[in-house]
Amino acid sequence: MEIIKNSKRFIKDCYAIAKYKTPAIRPLSINNKVRKKIEEFNENGFLKLECDRFLDVAKYLDDAYFKKIEEHNNVIVESDFQNPNRRFSIKELKKNEYVAGGMQISAYISLLDEKLSSLLFDDEIHSILYGYYKRQHYFRNQPRIMKVDYKGVNKINNGNMHVDHLHQVSIILNVSDISMNDTHTEYVPGSHKRSFLRHGIQMPVEKSMELVKSYSNRVHFTGKKGTLYIFDTSGFHCGNYQQGNSRKIMHLNFTTGHHMTSVYDDPDDIKTYIKNSNWPDYINNSLNKAIKFKPDF
Repeated sequence: MEIIKNSKRFIKDCYAIAKYKTPAIRPLSINNKVRKKIEEFNENGFLKLECDRFLDVAKYLDDAYFKKIEEHNNVIVESDFQNPNRRFSIKELKKNEYVAGGMQISAYISLLDEKLSSLLFDDEIHSILYGYYKRQHYFRNQPRIMKVDYKGVNKINNGNMHVDHLHQVSIILNVSDISMNDTHTEYVPGSHKRSFLRHGIQMPVEKSMELVKSYSNRVHFTGKKGTLYIFDTSGFHCGNYQQGNSRKIMHLNFTTGHHMTSVYDDPDDIKTYIKNSNWPDYINNSLNKAIKFKPDF
């Protein structure tokens, strides 16, 4: 039975990798600065970016979202994405894992908030993604903001090294200052280049914890408010839970069209947003898949 199971996994992974390797229909003109970042991303599996516009977004998120949600005393409220003054949906925090990990806020926010566009539709970020994938990329789901204040002592499942979907690229924006003494993400550079056909695209946590022993380096996603990390989640990573200050971040995911989930923004609003934008096609296209998915409230 184990042979049959492994054979099925192998065939499934071969198909996924072959599909992923489909080349881009149209090459993108990329400047030398971005090209060097793509090379660094290919080598290490992550990038650290810092600039004033990301700090401005972090300050806005803190004032317009975190403080507003805290005013609701973290009470679960219905999604209200039709209201341009409050486009967020608080995710219910009933899972034991959330409680044990000190999760205090988890909310999906709008892709269409103009004051987030300098990050969500940043030309440099999308050029890096397009160049890294060598094909069109898409928002996999709605951006999500989270606040964690871990005060426990027990090991959290998410604190174990694990991997996610094939070349899902995630972005973490620090909305608070995050030090080594605070809860943060830990990443194993270069582990995104392991043999998928040998070990599998996705694997149990136990196997990840065993394989990660062969890697000596660790990178900690710490930094000042406004620090941004891009990383390939098929590399080993985990939450490093510390009893320090509260950690506030925005998190969003990209894929090349696989493992898409529902979005909360109205499809017609997204179409209008794309129509009225002046972004290049490859940035507008990153929203196209989202139009096809409706929220499952």
